[in-house]
Amino acid sequence: MLHDCDLVVRVPRDRINFLNQIIEGYEYLGVVTTLNRDRNEVLIRCTLDTLGDVEDVVATLPFAAEIIAGSGSKRRSEPNK
Repeated sequence: MLHDCDLVVRVPRDRINFLNQIIEGYEYLGVVTTLNRDRNEVLIRCTLDTLGDVEDVVATLPFAAEIIAGSGSKRRSEPNK
């Protein structure tokens, strides 16, 4: 069950741990959990206070990421070059 401030994000499988390290590195903006490894989906649990920051981080990741459920659904990032 998703809460108002949870995000489901699709990222390349080999970048899931890197995403976790980024979220932890920003003073634990949220907690990253793998939802479906086969579909490359992770759940980021955050608070209402950190939701906007988490969305901004996901949008500016150095690899492709897509918020597929949650506040900013269908928001994509393209890899920064």
